Amino acid sequence: MLSVAFLGLGAIGLPMARRLASSFPLAVWNRTRSKTAELEAAGAVRVAQSPQDCARDADVVITCLSTSADVESLLGGEQGLLRGLKSGSVLVDCTSGDPATSRRIAARLAEQGVEFLDAPVSGGVTGAREGKLTVMYGGDVRVLDRVRPVFAAFAGKVVHCGAIGTGD
Repeated sequence: MLSVAFLGLGAIGLPMARRLASSFPLAVWNRTRSKTAELEAAGAVRVAQSPQDCARDADVVITCLSTSADVESLLGGEQGLLRGLKSGSVLVDCTSGDPATSRRIAARLAEQGVEFLDAPVSGGVTGAREGKLTVMYGGDVRVLDRVRPVFAAFAGKVVHCGAIGTGD
């Protein structure tokens, strides 16, 4: 079974994480720790202390943040994602972001043997709650095949848009 990490428990991210927690071993992290309380109280997740800690055992790491710059900022630093991501894992960025930043992120991850999909979601809070989001992703179709079971937890439709950056 795939292990999943989720960073960004906002209006869309929290219901996505809730759905993932019922199907996968899940670690979560959010800048504002109080946003992890609901999931922690349910006992279905491991609450991580940092992005590095969140990603350390995950096969699939999902970010759902406000901007691509926010995602890029989580990569570096002593406790950043790059220190936790393992070779062979996949980072799926569900942020509605910037194509150029997504391509930069993908290049940095590739240096560590980590795959990347830019995969923003559409459908709002209701779609996230009901597991009916639409994922529009950019990246390698073979990588999608590896994460398809993860997408199935929160998405009703997955659309391939092309190379990295085209999902944004």
